[in-house]
Amino acid sequence: MDVVRVHSARVAVKCMCQLVEANPHFNLTKELLIAISPWLNSVEEDVAISCQQTIKHLFEEDSAGDVTLETVRVVSTLIKKRLDSAKESGHLPRIRPDIIDMFLSP
Repeated sequence: MDVVRVHSARVAVKCMCQLVEANPHFNLTKELLIAISPWLNSVEEDVAISCQQTIKHLFEEDSAGDVTLETVRVVSTLIKKRLDSAKESGHLPRIRPDIIDMFLSP
């Protein structure tokens, strides 16, 4: 992947994160969460941290619990898919410990 595409992808992910943080009850929040969730496991440290901070922000600010529930569903689906694909290929799953820590931090 060339440098321009990598930079564009980083910018796009960070913009999606900012949009979700600014308006978590946006009618396309679920789709944005689905688009953001694979980046939680990115090897690009800054992108993964940005996505994790967005999820943590949603957990902290969601008083009704509906956005939190949707977020947990999306992230758990991501983790299950990673585990299933690892079982099929016979390799160990590569899931960043930070993803699990998001659910455990107060």
